[in-house]
Amino acid sequence: MDFINIFEYSDYRRYLKDHYELQKSLEPQFTYRYIAERVGFKSAGHFTQILKGLINLSSSMVARFIDFLRLNKKEADYFELLVRFDQAKTHAEKRRYFELMAKFRELKIATLDPLQYDYYDNWYYVAVREVLSYYPFKGDYAALAKKVKPSISPREAKKAIALLERLGLIKKDSDGIYKKTVAAVSAVPLGGSIAIANQALQTMRLAQEALDRFPKELRNVSGVAFSVSQKTFEDLQEEIRNFRKRILELAQSDPHPDAVYQFNVQLFPLSDSPEKKEVQP
Repeated sequence: MDFINIFEYSDYRRYLKDHYELQKSLEPQFTYRYIAERVGFKSAGHFTQILKGLINLSSSMVARFIDFLRLNKKEADYFELLVRFDQAKTHAEKRRYFELMAKFRELKIATLDPLQYDYYDNWYYVAVREVLSYYPFKGDYAALAKKVKPSISPREAKKAIALLERLGLIKKDSDGIYKKTVAAVSAVPLGGSIAIANQALQTMRLAQEALDRFPKELRNVSGVAFSVSQKTFEDLQEEIRNFRKRILELAQSDPHPDAVYQFNVQLFPLSDSPEKKEVQP
């Protein structure tokens, strides 16, 4: 690979690091010192500090890096947003820059219609598909089944592969390895869907079991109760939607996944909620 797509990144420091490592593999003279000379740093250590997050890029340095990286207009605009997103001081600023970044790169998400909701019938269908992100599966269903936690049977693994292939969510490549066809999967909004509700119940049960199955270093379970108005409740729902998208962004930009995780968010009443008032004509 001799090209790095900047739009696959949500962290400019990681982008700079990957760009450096690629160029270094192609041109041995592409060193930290070489970069320092090109962008005007006093020492090669300055670039190292940027990669480690010890110092930030100034506006003038952003312009110099854009020129050094030979970014086109669209790439340059996105790089500037990456820097501003990373260095934003407040949550409101970060959210604004993230939303602008999202306009440059839409997540590749397959949308399932109600007739394809078999995908949500069993939690392990989703898990098996994600395992294929890093495990070179060629037909050993017993080995594939052991990759999933809690473990499933080889028969269940085979059933999952058959369904995923039928739905077009995976396919074999030229080497006979099954690969995902899209980065993420979503469903057409359908209130009261039994399949989606069932999948949510299954993953919540798995979350409960994870308290005993995994040490605290491998899980994060927390909660908080609070009182808010209906307006703030709606704002919270929007925050959750944005955060979920951010999680997908980070997952999609990870070049070397090595495990599958389930991320749940629950927001529900612990008291009576006020009745909605009818709008008078």
